[in-house]
Amino acid sequence: MAEAREWFRSDGWEVMVVERDLRDEMRARGEVYFPGFSHRTWVDLLRVDAEGHVVRNYASGVIEAEAVIRARQRYGSEQT
Repeated sequence: MAEAREWFRSDGWEVMVVERDLRDEMRARGEVYFPGFSHRTWVDLLRVDAEGHVVRNYASGVIEAEAVIRARQRYGSEQT
């Protein structure tokens, strides 16, 4: 997990792990299920060189390590 955090830092992002329950928000939008529906641990990405630029709910997991690793995997796949 530390490796993934360092990888993000080297690309100008800070990883913020937050506990968040999105079930009510998703239901309000008419979504009854999505892959992270039961996840409570989310990764937000904060751009270090752009004050206030935050990507909320970028990835999720059951535990912090899983959420950070999933964020790294997603980011890597989106950059190719």
